[in-house]
Amino acid sequence: FQKTKTSADTLSENFLIQTILSIDEVKQKNRYLDSLTNHKHHVAVIIEKPTADEKSYHLKVGHNGELRFETYYNFYIDPLTKEISIVDIYSGDKISIQKWRQRQNENPAE
Repeated sequence: FQKTKTSADTLSENFLIQTILSIDEVKQKNRYLDSLTNHKHHVAVIIEKPTADEKSYHLKVGHNGELRFETYYNFYIDPLTKEISIVDIYSGDKISIQKWRQRQNENPAE
């Protein structure tokens, strides 16, 4: 795991990262990236604090390459309820992880 430092506060940062890293799909992507790079790279997490327009933490999970950050997942965590949502790549909507997994099972090739 590699953390990309942003303006997220230190107390919440640990919780946010551990929460995201505990998601099965993120674990699987991390194992894949680790294997693909001969144990040199892991998933990276970029944390953006809530704003006036976006009330949730935005966590980008991906690979921090030499030329750019390649985003695999866009998660949001509500700071009050700690509910996790993910951006659906087709609609652009934030949906629950349960609904996202259901869609993945319906369309396994995507």
